[in-house]
Amino acid sequence: MRRSLGAALVLLTALTSLTPAAVAAPPDPVRIMIVGDSVVQGSAGDWTWRYRLHQMLDAAGVDVDFVGPHTDVFDNVSGELGSQAYADPAFDDREHAARWGATLSEPADSMASLVEEFDPDVVVEARGFNDLGWMGLPAEEVDDLVSDEIAEARAAAPEVDFVVAALPQDWSEEIGSYNASLPALAAGLSGPDSSVVVSDTGHGFEEYVDTWDPAHLAATGEVKMAAGVAEALAELGIGTGAGTLPVVRNGHWGGATLAVAPGERKAALTWSGPPGAREELVWTRDLTACADWIRLPVALEGTSWEATGLVPGHRYDFRLQAAKGTAISDGFSNVVGVVVAGSDPWPRQACAPTTVVATPGLNRLTVDWAPVSTATSYDVIWTSDVPGDNGARSVAGGPVVLGGLVGGRVYRVSVAARNAAPGSGAAVVTQGTPTAPAPEPMGRPSRVVVAPGSHRLDVTWSPAAGATAYDVTWAGRKLHLRGQAAVSGPAVAITNVLAGERYDVTITPLNAAGSGPAVTVVGVPRGPEVAAPTQLRARQTGAHRALLTWRHRPAASSYSVQVRRRGRWEPVRTVVATALVVRGLPRGVASFRVRPWHQLVAGRWSHEVRVRMR
Repeated sequence: MRRSLGAALVLLTALTSLTPAAVAAPPDPVRIMIVGDSVVQGSAGDWTWRYRLHQMLDAAGVDVDFVGPHTDVFDNVSGELGSQAYADPAFDDREHAARWGATLSEPADSMASLVEEFDPDVVVEARGFNDLGWMGLPAEEVDDLVSDEIAEARAAAPEVDFVVAALPQDWSEEIGSYNASLPALAAGLSGPDSSVVVSDTGHGFEEYVDTWDPAHLAATGEVKMAAGVAEALAELGIGTGAGTLPVVRNGHWGGATLAVAPGERKAALTWSGPPGAREELVWTRDLTACADWIRLPVALEGTSWEATGLVPGHRYDFRLQAAKGTAISDGFSNVVGVVVAGSDPWPRQACAPTTVVATPGLNRLTVDWAPVSTATSYDVIWTSDVPGDNGARSVAGGPVVLGGLVGGRVYRVSVAARNAAPGSGAAVVTQGTPTAPAPEPMGRPSRVVVAPGSHRLDVTWSPAAGATAYDVTWAGRKLHLRGQAAVSGPAVAITNVLAGERYDVTITPLNAAGSGPAVTVVGVPRGPEVAAPTQLRARQTGAHRALLTWRHRPAASSYSVQVRRRGRWEPVRTVVATALVVRGLPRGVASFRVRPWHQLVAGRWSHEVRVRMR
């Protein structure tokens, strides 16, 4: 038995010695301790920027563990610590080292004790707002306090790294000065074994938009704060930065749960609000008077309120909208209704219907609406921009089909609720466009003929199948002059176009369905051929300069001048006048000729004229 036991022990020892090489242990998570004040801790109903940072690190594949002595948020309604009312109850890595009202000058826990107990790899230092804002310390003194905190932490853990968070409330001059000092401070404190980096969180925040009061972050501010810290951690080799930032809403809370009890000319409201919402905005509407929702100008604190001065016999609706400072919920509580005690009976008139919809059909509209509980009938009226194309119908309810309409035409449709009481509600107006019968497909224009004339093109073609009209466009290739005409038949006269220009003429068939296949042809308008200029003369007027003159030819719009150089004619200039000074001529005999133009139609060259340049 002893031999067997000894052999078993030897085998067990051998297997144990092989385990580390065979199975690699997973790396430990990165331990991050976030030290701060109320901005770090957050309050009831918040996600907190700690939560946003954790999501960014998760997305980057970082195994992270937040550490610290606390897990709570501050209950800003009761004024007590210990709340666990996070916006996301599934957030389970809640540890932190932050306290509402904490300062660097009077810390609740020493940095050395925090580092010794929780052994962080990185400390994120995010305090200073209260020192600068409430205690009135200058930025230089807060810098010294940060340096002391880092020295104290290093005494307990020499290799711990730091992120010093610039404060987001940069609308304060003193905080702006403090933020500006941090890069130099971090550079002076960084060492080979312990790095100090600054998060880019000291700008880009808008007061009362990214915060719900002068200091504390709304949801958009949480994202910005977390993004800056994530980028700073990436400088330390932790994660890859913030990545694509999520789009968030500042009014993310749910609505309150509301109840109402009627009274004499009044109504008593009671509610329970969502976590962190200190105030409730009251909305009400007088249904009997067909009034829309209005918001009362003053927000309410607490859990009850009495609406007074109500009209006897009227039906009122109430709803609440939760608010946390300037961050207002984008949702509402349940709607509660009450009929105020009194002799005025409800209802006294029919209110306007809502959600009127006109659904198009083939030459018709199907009109429907939400029923009005006090209505006994409805007036449906439709009109268009065409005189006489209108009508009216009285019906008991919807939907109603309006037939015999013109497809493609826009109609305005109004629906008014009626009952026996005078002054029934105003009509609700919508509009709709019936569909038209599908037009037949179109063919391409064929046998297109372009007959050029004097400054015009006469274009004809064989009709395209299914076309009811044609769009004709033309564009010159040289001077790029363009034109357009809409015609109903297979012919068009294009006038006032340039003689000699090559025009691309495009014919596009049209009908109610749109446009069909187009065809393009080329046409060149005619113009007179101008005879050669006469009385061409040239004389020297200065060094290397000669004056040319000639007689104007009727119908000429311009003249081209050429000079002979080295046995070849070369262009000099095109002018509209009958004289030209030619410069830069060498000594010797210079030869010239002139050609008239009528727009883009070339005329004949003149005889050659010579002048001896001296």
